[in-house]
Amino acid sequence: MNFEVSMNDFNLVSEKGYPEDGDFCWLVWKTYSGEYAFSFGGYFEDTHQFYGNCGLGGMVLDEKDVVAWKLMGEEKISVC
Repeated sequence: MNFEVSMNDFNLVSEKGYPEDGDFCWLVWKTYSGEYAFSFGGYFEDTHQFYGNCGLGGMVLDEKDVVAWKLMGEEKISVC
């Protein structure tokens, strides 16, 4: 499957750091194979991780793997 995500108005971790504890966000992260993936999840500061459940049993991302985030509901996200 091919898709493209517009990164307009995303917060780059390198510039803005991480969201507030408990915030639910759109996420862009770098996979182990060096590609980028897109999903959503909640941030938990105590564990330094993002958690998500996409109907596939859930996922856990270490905060160091996330490269950009945007709070859900801030603006329309377009995936082409």
